[in-house]
Order: sequence, then structure tokens, then C-alpha cells
Amino acid sequence: MMSRAASGTDARPTVLYCVTVPLSAWTLLRGQLAYFAQQGFDVHLACTPGPALADVAAREGVTVHEVSMNRQTSPLRDVHSLFAMVSVMRQIRPDVVNAGTPKAGLVGMLAAWLTGVRARVYVLRGLRLETSRGTTRAILTLTEKLACRCAHSVVCVSHSLRDQAVEAGLVRREKTLVIGSGSSNGVEIARFEPDERMVEEVARLRTAHGLSSDSPTIGFIGRLTRDKGIVELATAFERLYAEDPSRRLLLVGETEGGDPLPEFTRQVLLDHPGVVRTGFVSETAPYYQLMDALCLPSHREGFPNTPLEAAAAGRPTVTTDATGARDSVEDGATGLVVPCGDVEALTAALRHVLSDPAETRTMGSHARRRVAEEFTPEQIWEGLGNVYRELLQK
Repeated sequence: MMSRAASGTDARPTVLYCVTVPLSAWTLLRGQLAYFAQQGFDVHLACTPGPALADVAAREGVTVHEVSMNRQTSPLRDVHSLFAMVSVMRQIRPDVVNAGTPKAGLVGMLAAWLTGVRARVYVLRGLRLETSRGTTRAILTLTEKLACRCAHSVVCVSHSLRDQAVEAGLVRREKTLVIGSGSSNGVEIARFEPDERMVEEVARLRTAHGLSSDSPTIGFIGRLTRDKGIVELATAFERLYAEDPSRRLLLVGETEGGDPLPEFTRQVLLDHPGVVRTGFVSETAPYYQLMDALCLPSHREGFPNTPLEAAAAGRPTVTTDATGARDSVEDGATGLVVPCGDVEALTAALRHVLSDPAETRTMGSHARRRVAEEFTPEQIWEGLGNVYRELLQK
């Protein structure tokens, strides 16, 4: 398949981004699509249909193509998705395909290989197989190997993720790279600065959720699942609350059926007087102002966004030494890192940040400085642009 740029029918190179669901496009590609459009690319997005897809198109100013993809393993539906993606690629003839998130990564890379796209970039954002077992792990391993095999370049969003992918035999190291210090899209610091409008929103949220400004508060933002370490977080908070009933745990997000919490943890989240649940929110920035520190006790990550967002808001993070998570925090400087699954260590770290407000504020300041120096979106975008241009010149 000859691309438009190669055939001379369009001077602008065409790049097609592939993600599984609109929410991923909304959060993981914020500003990136518009940036490449401004850089002279004809930018397209292929994604499962959903209300947020139109919002992404409007915000980024790009063309969207609806390709239904099932996040769970479903061979028949996956074949339909592959044919639909091939059809899109034959229609727009992209010079570059950037595919990420597990299902879209596989479908997008296979379709790009089948249609002979000149520059195929797989963005590895994490490995679900790390916390999977048996047949599921075998299937996930195979799909990751296929996606990596079809790609010309595999962009890993953290250094520890790159090491894990190579060690697991998914991809050769020379085919991989990490842009700068990592992350998939950096973080826009200005979005988390407490201007007058945000200050008013924070005051409203405090009232709505019964959070006093002098209540020591640990926050969590994300999916309420086992993989995210919610079981350990709930147990640790029960102990912390028993020591000081003024402490609060703020949970921003929803549970998921694919990785359900055990019943005893669900009851803690539902019934505990110190736990505040908001459900899903479309804009998370004000919620960081409600917490003293973020906690992400995850079992696996690629490079988590929430520690960067917390840092942009001047808040430190307590996280684990799991793949990807450990890249997001400088232990003792911008937060604390504890062994994955260690409730005792997690409890001690959370107790420390709640009991020493001065040090917690200092770590938050260091975190904000680090994110400003190492994790701006432009650094990621420029690095990706270099990858695209190098592949197109080959």
C-alpha cells in the first residue's frame, strides 16, 4: 500500500492513532493529536464508538474513525475489529500508525503490518500479563509479542517497563526506546494550578464531601481494583483511622467487574466512616487540592499518570516498587516507595506523610519541580516526532 505522502497526492504525512476506548483518547492523548496537526501531519484517530469520541475530535481538531474493539479477549469480535481497522487504513493510507492500549495495540499493529504502513509505532503502556495467570497470561503474552513483532519501534513509557518487556522475551531491546524520563504524554502543569476558579471549586467539593481543611487526607484517583492495590490501601487506612479518627481516605473512581474487589474490601469502602467516595469524575484536577498526599499502591503500571498530576498540584505520592510505579516517584524526595503488597510498609509510609506535614509539603514542592523539568507534554511529543521522522526517512 502506497501512502499519500509517498504517492505525492498529499504533501502532509498522515498519522493514524489507535486506542481502544474514547476515555483513553481523552486522557492519554490530551493535546498530542492537536500538536501533530500543528506540526503539519494529517492526524486521524481510530477508536471504539462512544459519546466522548466527538469531544476528543472537537478538542484536538482531528478526524475520527469508529472501529469497535472489545477490551476483553473475544476472538470473533477481534477478527471483525481487525477487518474494520484494515478498511480504515486502506481508506486513509497512513504514513505512520501509532497504536497503544492492549486491544488497539494488537489490532492496530496487525492492520498496519497487513497494509504495509511505512512507520509502525507500538506504544507499550503497561503489561496486564504481569498480574495474570494460566491461559489468560499465555494469551496476553502472545498478543504482546505479536504487537511488538509487527512494529518498527516499540516506545515503552517507562524504563522499568522496557526492562520487564525485554526480560519477558516480548521484544528485542534494540527495537525499544523510552522518551526522556518516561510517561505516555507528560502532564500539563497549568491545568493543576489552583487559580480563582479552582479555589472556588475546591471549597464546594470540601463542603459536598464533608472534608475539613484540617482533616489529614490520603487520596486515590483511578480504578478501584485489586491490581491498583485497593485491598492493601483499605486495610492500611483502617489501621490509620483507628489511630486518629480525623483521618480521611478520598477515593475518586469506580470499581470494575473485570478485576473485582473481595467482599470484605468492598464493605470497608462502602461503610467505613472515614472513607469518602466520589465515583467517576470527568475533571480530576481540583481533587488533588483536597488531599495531603496521593497513594497509588499498584501491582503493575506502565507509567502512571496520577503521580505526575499530583506532583503538578504540589502533592507527593506514596507508591510501590511495581513495574512503572517506581519510575514515577523519587523515593524520599518526591514521595515514598514501598514494597508491592506490603501492608505494613504501606501503613508506615502513609502514617509518615500524615504525621509530618512540613516534610510532606517539601516532598510536594520537589515533586512539582521534577515534573516541570522532566515531564512536560512537549518533551514527549518532540520525542515521538523524532521517532516518526526517523522511520519515514528509512
